[in-house]
Amino acid sequence: MAELQKINDYLAGDVNLNDIDYIVVKAGDANFFQVTGGAHFFGVDGDNNSIYNLWLDSDGKLVSEDANGHKDVVAYIDNNKLQVVYGRHTDPYNGLSQPVTVTLDGTEDKGKSLLNAFKGYADTWFNNLFVPRVKEISVEVAVVAPDVKVTSLTGLPASLTLKVGDNGSLSATVVPDNATNKDVEYTVSGTGITLTGNNYEATGEGTPTIVATAKGGDNVTVSIPVTITAA
Repeated sequence: MAELQKINDYLAGDVNLNDIDYIVVKAGDANFFQVTGGAHFFGVDGDNNSIYNLWLDSDGKLVSEDANGHKDVVAYIDNNKLQVVYGRHTDPYNGLSQPVTVTLDGTEDKGKSLLNAFKGYADTWFNNLFVPRVKEISVEVAVVAPDVKVTSLTGLPASLTLKVGDNGSLSATVVPDNATNKDVEYTVSGTGITLTGNNYEATGEGTPTIVATAKGGDNVTVSIPVTITAA
């Protein structure tokens, strides 16, 4: 889930564009974007190093183009040059669609450069293109929290000894408790037992093995050997 942070707070640390879900600009109490209540959203493409406008469709969903096919590329990096575009390519505001090119130093953090350029864009666009001018510009970055991996499973028996007809259930606990994906999958190899989710039933004699796998971990499994004898 994305968590909003003030852009200055985010820029104070390490910047990874692929961690950013979207950016929202709030312009004081202005009400020029009726649907979004004074906020306008911008998407981030970390792989292509660009920030672009997000429009709202008729259902209120964010889309990358408006009904007229406009897609505003606000800032992007091309051949180690930062391109900042004010306004739409196809429908410029007051001639402000001319790109500003800044050559980046090879050691410069491109993500920070891009976000700093966007801050300048937001101030220019909102203050110069809308009357009356807004008094306060707030830019927030929605950062997607990294997945918390499952490291182990607890609460499972070391083995099971059953008789034909016995049934029961397994209940694994994932560690850590704040793991992003807590789902556990149960599978069986061998004969003599059937599984439905985490519920088992001994159907015949045998020595099968039940395996519990954490879906939110990297190869986190627990094997439970089972011995089934006649009733």
